[in-house]
Amino acid sequence: MWFFLAIGSALIYSLRSILEKRFLRDTNPYILALAVRLFALPLFFLPFIMGAAAWPDLSTISMQFWLVVLVVACISTPLEMIFFYKALKTEEVSYVAPLLGLSPVVTALFGALFFGEYPSLLGVLGMLLIIFALYTLNVHRQQAHFLDPFRYLWNNKAFKYILLMILSYSLGILLDKFAIGATDIYFYSLVNYLFVSVTLLVIASFKAKGQLKVLRANFAQFALIGLIVASYTWLRFAAIGQGNAGYVSAVLATSVLFSVIMGVVFFSEKNLQRKLLVSAIILVGLALIKIYG
Repeated sequence: MWFFLAIGSALIYSLRSILEKRFLRDTNPYILALAVRLFALPLFFLPFIMGAAAWPDLSTISMQFWLVVLVVACISTPLEMIFFYKALKTEEVSYVAPLLGLSPVVTALFGALFFGEYPSLLGVLGMLLIIFALYTLNVHRQQAHFLDPFRYLWNNKAFKYILLMILSYSLGILLDKFAIGATDIYFYSLVNYLFVSVTLLVIASFKAKGQLKVLRANFAQFALIGLIVASYTWLRFAAIGQGNAGYVSAVLATSVLFSVIMGVVFFSEKNLQRKLLVSAIILVGLALIKIYG
């Protein structure tokens, strides 16, 4: 069962990227970032209302937990979402999605730096495969030097935005790991979405003055994307609860492939064959990192 839950989560997550790309045509990125969290927030109360989760004793929660929540809510998550939207505005979904495969590499580097968790040889091979895939993604017929794809990648605005996003995302993963260990997944998810929603509301009030009314005007669209966000989150948690975390993570990584296919189908993006090849290489690299890293 965990396999189908993980596949479902990956598929729904890739659908989110497509909807966000479409909404970005007419919506301020700061308003969209707020909407994604705000409209998903009510759904995270459901486990407590339905009795699937219990409220913890707040007096037993350490101060470190709340400090982590503040860092994630005020710095990590807002930066992650804003840079992701900037990348989507400047590049095709089917190009941006494979770049996200670089995330495990950065996370592994942070893990080695802060926790002494060094990858195995197969994990290193997985990282090299991802780097090779990014090289292949940027190969053009007219190039004078074999380093030209890397130069193109470095000069690409979308890549710079994704790199900044991944740095913030990877730091957030380490903080999430601590926070979940200090409480539980249900309570932390609720607190995370609540604090981030407040932070993004403050940011949007300054960066998108007079545009908050868009939330009401596009209630149906934002409610849909909120449902999608909550759905893939709960499916992911359910899969992790039932299956081996390494295998589940590898299956979740198929969202890269789904995003590429959907980008071509919904936006008529080009070079499908090369992007599918790159996505397949990245998936192999992710599997090596997640299972053997």
